[in-house]
Amino acid sequence: DEDDDEGEYDLYRVQGTLREWVTRDEVRRLIAKKFREFLLTYDPKNQDDLIYVRLINEMVA
Repeated sequence: DEDDDEGEYDLYRVQGTLREWVTRDEVRRLIAKKFREFLLTYDPKNQDDLIYVRLINEMVA
């Protein structure tokens, strides 16, 4: 849904300190969702050694 995408995008905009931002329920749910997706889709085969660094950087960008 396009509205959900917009709402999710808003959650990427840090408001206040990072510590305060990650304690918001909706942000914590988004972080958990993205981390779960990462864990469920990561395939170590055919990947270089720095894959975690790249994926984590993409996740937090």
